[in-house]
Amino acid sequence: MIIKERKTQGVPVLVLSGKLDMFAKNACKEAIEKHTEAHAKRVIIDMKGVSFIDSAGLGALALAVKVFQGMKGSVIVVNPQDAVKSTLQNVNFPKYLSMFQTNEDYTTFSALT
Repeated sequence: MIIKERKTQGVPVLVLSGKLDMFAKNACKEAIEKHTEAHAKRVIIDMKGVSFIDSAGLGALALAVKVFQGMKGSVIVVNPQDAVKSTLQNVNFPKYLSMFQTNEDYTTFSALT
């Protein structure tokens, strides 16, 4: 798993590439924790490069959602590939986090809120 970081409109963006599985979950959790410790109110996770997610990866995302919700913040997923999007939908993640198919969809949404 490769994790790159950038900001969009002042919001931290984690750009993930590879498999979000048991071998990558700790790196993902550490990248997210860095932003919770900095008191970010939201984090965007760009999953365009994520080809696979397993239960360990889902657990890392669930923990991020729990932590950010506890801080009255949110986790936003953008650009999920079809297989990853399907997995997230099958386990009801859209109930707990915002998911957008493209960066443009998120930008449009955030401009309206």
